[in-house]
Amino acid sequence: LHVVKHGHQTLEPLLHTNRVGLFLAGSDKVHYIPDPEDPNVLLPLMGTDSHTGEHYHSLSNLWNSDASVKDWEDKNVKYWNERQANVNNPEIAAVDLRESDAFLKPAFPGGQRWTRRGLDLGAGVGRVSQGVLLNYVYTVDLVDTGAHFLREAKRRLSTRNLHGKYIQSSVQDASIDANTYDLVCLQYTALYIPDDELIGVLRKASAGLKPGGIIFVKDNLPINPAKFQVNRDSGLNIFRTEPHYNWLYKSAGLKIIARQQQQEWIPDANPVLMWQLKPE
Repeated sequence: LHVVKHGHQTLEPLLHTNRVGLFLAGSDKVHYIPDPEDPNVLLPLMGTDSHTGEHYHSLSNLWNSDASVKDWEDKNVKYWNERQANVNNPEIAAVDLRESDAFLKPAFPGGQRWTRRGLDLGAGVGRVSQGVLLNYVYTVDLVDTGAHFLREAKRRLSTRNLHGKYIQSSVQDASIDANTYDLVCLQYTALYIPDDELIGVLRKASAGLKPGGIIFVKDNLPINPAKFQVNRDSGLNIFRTEPHYNWLYKSAGLKIIARQQQQEWIPDANPVLMWQLKPE
């Protein structure tokens, strides 16, 4: 751990407990983010690869490795294009949807659903649109790279989403109309998007909100709360720490209005966290 504070001209080290880690960092720039509990303290973004065991001492170290931004995107598109258009582990999926629904319910008073529109980014087969979003909005637009996923989503949602659009696009490249949505959802989507691009997506989503609208993010956290976790078992993805997410949200001009951890979940699995976000 290498903790620093803001100096007038440079970052001044306060303490470090891992000199070997700092030596291995070499000339690569170590990336620091503000500690959410004390913005005067900066924390390094470091991580590990759950498949290879490789240690990443900075974000640049990650994106300059074989998991570069281009490889990241290409491998994920290839992975998902080869997946069948179905829902894995239906029992777990049901628990997941139930807690997402309960988390969003206080934000959407009853009686106004027919006036609301939602956007599901990385929608897949429409599992979250069907099980959560359409409980609070009348119409959902779904974005996904896979044409076969969107065909299945359209079949599933059918007459429940007569006016919804089914848009084949990456989340990063999707066009989001301004002042259009009451609810924008990224459930298990952010983990597939590199940091700089995720900030861009969040900014577009923020501009797409109607007054009072919210962005809903749900994703996995790493087992080690101090280090991001790179995974290769379902494409390339990254489980970010909570301070890492907080930094991304702030960088995108968003504030957290609610957060909650998934309570009922798979024993010994990575924790899952939910956020409601609004423009600052």
